[in-house]
Amino acid sequence: MRRQLTIWLSMLLGFVYQAEAQKTDKTVPPVYACYAEETVVHIPKKVSTTELDSLVSLFSLQELRLTYLFTNGQLHDSTKQAGWKLDQTATKQYYKIVKPSTAQENDFSAWFPTKPGEPLIPWEDRMLISELAGIHGFDPTYFYPTARYGINKFKKASVKHLGGNAYLFTLQGYEHAHEVAISGSFNGWSKGQHAMKRVAGGWEFIQTLAPGKHLYKFIVDGMWIADPQNDLREKDGYKSFNSVFFAYNKDFIFNALPNANKVFLIGSFNDWREQELPLEKTKEGWKISMYLAEGTHAYRFKVDKKYYLDPENRVSLTDGEGFENSYTSIGDTMLFKLAGFADAAEVFLVGSFNGWNEHELRMKKSRDGWVMPYVLAPGVYEYKYRIDGRWVADPANPTVAGEAPYDNSVLVVKPNHLFKLEGFSDAKNVLVSGSFNNWNESSLKLQKTTNGWELPYYLAPGKHTYKFIVDGVWQKDPGNKLWEQNEFDTGNSVIWITP
Repeated sequence: MRRQLTIWLSMLLGFVYQAEAQKTDKTVPPVYACYAEETVVHIPKKVSTTELDSLVSLFSLQELRLTYLFTNGQLHDSTKQAGWKLDQTATKQYYKIVKPSTAQENDFSAWFPTKPGEPLIPWEDRMLISELAGIHGFDPTYFYPTARYGINKFKKASVKHLGGNAYLFTLQGYEHAHEVAISGSFNGWSKGQHAMKRVAGGWEFIQTLAPGKHLYKFIVDGMWIADPQNDLREKDGYKSFNSVFFAYNKDFIFNALPNANKVFLIGSFNDWREQELPLEKTKEGWKISMYLAEGTHAYRFKVDKKYYLDPENRVSLTDGEGFENSYTSIGDTMLFKLAGFADAAEVFLVGSFNGWNEHELRMKKSRDGWVMPYVLAPGVYEYKYRIDGRWVADPANPTVAGEAPYDNSVLVVKPNHLFKLEGFSDAKNVLVSGSFNNWNESSLKLQKTTNGWELPYYLAPGKHTYKFIVDGVWQKDPGNKLWEQNEFDTGNSVIWITP
């Protein structure tokens, strides 16, 4: 298995060369790639002088002396002295030029930005995707795996919690191996930076992990292997598997019936599957440890075919379908506030975060109106208030999706990107539309400011394409040099997000 980050030259090469690549070699997209251990340049041999000059200027590749290469079929002496080599295994249609990374370039942590919304490698005008992006598309889950919940499944525990965020990874056997490393989503799938320590009977490595889902493999003398003691795995896209490990952050304990035969945890996080999460009998009572994502979760226990609330948790609500559930939350609490409507008999908060359940989140009457505390994970949500059976968008929230009376209020929790369009002071209506909202033409309206238009927004990790719609006219973001061609030959702006 090989993991790396790659820059897709769709601005200059992607759609010109991709057609040629499809005729000749479908496995080698035209790319400039910067890996943790080396830098690689793939360049189709059929390229115009103008396009070649643009490529050199855009990516600062002057030391490659590409004009000399294309004229003589070999690297210039100065290029060789700079550490570049011409890979003779490349296809007849492409030049492949390779250079080992320097010690500074080999520091993977330096690739990541300090400001939200910057590309993975913070160099101007470089778009990042995975190795075979032109063929399979970028899959951010390889680098930023996510899950609503998770439990580990080991034959024999090969990952142990040492306390805090420290975990000990062990690989038994392979005592005759010369080098063993661990590679995973937590270190950018490095091929050799995290060498394991030889110990009696095998190898070990201490890794710091945040709560959540993590993918990993071991590299034994250059051979990638999944953890033989870990039964939890998923396909890696290379006809093999990655091992999956969950760093836990939540314990559920049920001690009301110590003589019960079987106890299961069921909840909204696992779609109420009743046989999936069994609790184990411990000195503390029936217990299950697991990873649970940020947000609010409904749950209950199934004990010998009967349902029970959590006796240690006073927070419970009815779901409108005859069930009462306990509720737990992970993350920061926010307060939904609806001013006025003092004469209303009942008000419910309803949104995408609770499956638009009309009878679950009954708001409490306050001095100024109605309130509901709730915990939401970072993201974008739509919601409304149901006031005595009447649906009302939040009058205090100007950000809406759709048009009245079918408009929903839009809530952005912990925004990590600011859509900003400077100027256009005479415009009446400015929206943003992109891959993150299925190119909806009316859902995300920007607010007018003294300098233009703005909308704070949350984008999931990975690549996003978008455009602004100014009084009905679509246009790329003039403040973003990163773009790629689309099927209409009008281009889309591109942004990359890292956690």
